Amino acid sequence: MLASGLPEHIADDEHLARFLFQSNQFKAAEVKSSAFMPHRQSQETSVFRHGVTPLETLWALAGVAGAQRKVYGAAILTARQVRAVALDLMADEPPARHAAIRGWPSVADPELQKALQLECAKLLAQAAGRPFLK
Repeated sequence: MLASGLPEHIADDEHLARFLFQSNQFKAAEVKSSAFMPHRQSQETSVFRHGVTPLETLWALAGVAGAQRKVYGAAILTARQVRAVALDLMADEPPARHAAIRGWPSVADPELQKALQLECAKLLAQAAGRPFLK
């Protein structure tokens, strides 16, 4: 059991929120692949273990995730949808409820690596569908 009270293993049906801190990460009707691209150094994508409801908790988590940054919304998907793209998902506390999408394609050719990662990010964005805007 983690400090947050959640189990260390993230169940397939558990909801995940990817917070959108940049307006270029979404349109009104869709989440863009850029929202899910891994961080260049860590090669991870930060998510929080939470669905859309309750709203107060979702936006409180966004405040923890982004500190003083403006949050535009969240992309919500399930752990199953992440694993369907052949990526790993690991609990990564602190902060509470934080998790990391790991296992992004890694190859010697940087252009090929970015293309492979972009393909995975597109699939995650499609799975998330319409963003939940604040």
